[in-house]
Amino acid sequence: MSPARPLRTRARRGAYALEFALALPVLLALITGAMDWGWYIYQTSTVSEAAWQGARIGAGITDGDEAKAAAAAAVQQALDQMNLTNQQQPEISTEMVQEGSHQVLQVTVSIPYAGTFGFLPMPATLEGNASAVWYGDL
Repeated sequence: MSPARPLRTRARRGAYALEFALALPVLLALITGAMDWGWYIYQTSTVSEAAWQGARIGAGITDGDEAKAAAAAAVQQALDQMNLTNQQQPEISTEMVQEGSHQVLQVTVSIPYAGTFGFLPMPATLEGNASAVWYGDL
């Protein structure tokens, strides 16, 4: 004799499908939101790295205007190598600031950003800042 089966087996399977259908959009929103924010953080890190490379290169040049131009060119080259300038043109600013007895080369990079999926609010720009002591006055 076969064991007795519960009467509502088929109804229970339908409940599982309904629970899955209700939970799936929330789960997908969480996963795509995590992917979107992860991609944003990675690209922000990349922009900061490009700003650092520009500041490092500009700090070693003795002429102030030439140092700022070289820093901007190095940032643009780094962004091009990292494929971040395909869609939007970056805004690169370089500036010499007096801090105590040293002059500091400050590099700021800003690129407009639109999220990949758009389910969660994202910042509108990728930003990176870097500073280096300029050795032009030695």
